[in-house]
This record gives sequence, C-alpha cells and structure tokens, in this order.
Amino acid sequence: MAVDFNFHQYFGNKKLEFINSFESPYYCPNPMLTEKMSDGLYDYDRNNFYLHSRDDMKGYAENALTACDAPVEVEKIICVINHSEFDFSCKNETLVFYEDGCVVKTTERSRDFMNRVFKHAGMSYKHMRQMMIYMNGNSGHNCPYVQGKVAFMPIGGPSKKDVSWVSLSHLLEYREHPKEGHMTRLEFFNRHFLDLDIGVKRFKKRMEPAIHMYAAQHRRLVDTAAQFDVAIVQRDGRANKNVLHKGMVELPLRPVINELVLAEKMMGVTYNDWKKENPFLKDCPYAEDLDKLFSV
Repeated sequence: MAVDFNFHQYFGNKKLEFINSFESPYYCPNPMLTEKMSDGLYDYDRNNFYLHSRDDMKGYAENALTACDAPVEVEKIICVINHSEFDFSCKNETLVFYEDGCVVKTTERSRDFMNRVFKHAGMSYKHMRQMMIYMNGNSGHNCPYVQGKVAFMPIGGPSKKDVSWVSLSHLLEYREHPKEGHMTRLEFFNRHFLDLDIGVKRFKKRMEPAIHMYAAQHRRLVDTAAQFDVAIVQRDGRANKNVLHKGMVELPLRPVINELVLAEKMMGVTYNDWKKENPFLKDCPYAEDLDKLFSV
C-alpha cells in the first residue's frame, strides 16, 4: 500500500504554515462525489480503504505500518479500530486509518489513543459525557465526542471500554448496504468505506446527540461573530458537507438547548480539574467567587 507516512511521522515537528498548506497526493479531485451519486462513473483507487469483513480488516492489519504510538493528527483520522472486535486473537491491537490511505498498527489500546486525541482537542471524554447528560438527561450507551471539528462516535458500547471509533467530521454520508439490508455503509471523504453490522435507523439515532452538540457549538460561534461584527473564514471547504453539518441544517432554527448556557457549562465541567492542576488557586482572594461562578 503506497502511503505518505513521512507526513504522519514528522507532522508534529513542522511549522504551522506547513500543516495548513499540506495536501496529500491521494486526495480525490472531487471528494464530495459519492458512490450513490455517481451513476456508475465512480473511480476507485488502491489508496482508498474498503472495510466490509473480518478478512478485510486482517488484510489491512498485515500491511499496516507498525508504530508504538500512532500519530495524533485529528484532522486526518478517519477511524480508529479496536482490532479485537474483528479478530479475537489480536488483543490490545489498534488500527488507525488516515485520510490519505495510511494505516498504522499499534499495541496502544484504542481508549488510550482516543484519550490522547481528546486531550489534544481540549476536553476529556469524562467531561464530554457530563455535557451530554446536561443536554439529554443521560450520556447514552454510545456517547459521542464533539468539540468543533473533532467529532468521534464509538461504534459499539459501553464507551468506557476499548471500542472502535469513526470520525463524524470525515463522514460524508451513511446509507443501507446495497446488498445486505441489516448493515450500514459509511462513506467518508476521499472514497473510503466502512460497513457496519448495524441498521441504518439505529445508526441515525446514535448520531442525533452528536448533531445537537455540534449545532449548539456552531450557532454559538455564529452568534459571537455577529455580535462582534466579524466574518468567519472557513478554511476547509468540505466542512459543510459532512453528516454533522447536514444534520444541523435539518434541525429547527434554534436548538433545544441555549448555546450560551452550553458554553458556560463547558467551562464549568473543566473547572474542578483546572483547580487541581493549579493548587495555588486556593490562596486566591476570589476563589470562593470562582467556585460559585463555575458550580455545575
């Protein structure tokens, strides 16, 4: 499998200008074109991954690049697979699929890898579950993680264990499998596919909390920009094509939750950890006021 692993290996050592301007040689000319829309004119490439069965997963695992720690490139990760879900003999083995076709195999557990992803995004998964409880009354069996463009959903639960994750920011659409009605086909940008043994209606229901969280965050951004009379420049033109943005557009004009209150809650759920990391705050004359302000 031809991959651009040098980019993955040295990504963290490059300057911001390099990161923003890098474009993988494996990007498709029209990443928004889907298999369903193409009317038979759909081009496939050996760098597109297609995961349908355990044999497919085994093949990618055998040809994957091995690393102690897979690179945390949030904007490039398509899915994170806990291999033992597909092959019981591969315990504590994680496969990370990247947008340019690169596949990295590591002995790092999937939950440990995802915790590194969440740390990079700025909010722990524990805090995200608290936010979901605030929004929906419960975090659900498959609680998603949505922090702007960093949006992942576990394929199976319970979420606290080692499970596989898919990036909702890269998910272009999902639909019933053309030949096996009990399965759902996920199609990501750049024509990558993952078939799940789950019905479409069930997958859609799991998506709903993620869409509501994304909508509240997005609308708060838009409202803030309007209040300060500034324009929002969208760097990634594909952002409004993923399932989160398309799902948000279909929601009522205003979300169920007030997005300003949500922002305050997001600060509140991280406040206690911040206090523990900064013990000198106990001597702050405003400590009591801060405790009252960020009480949740």
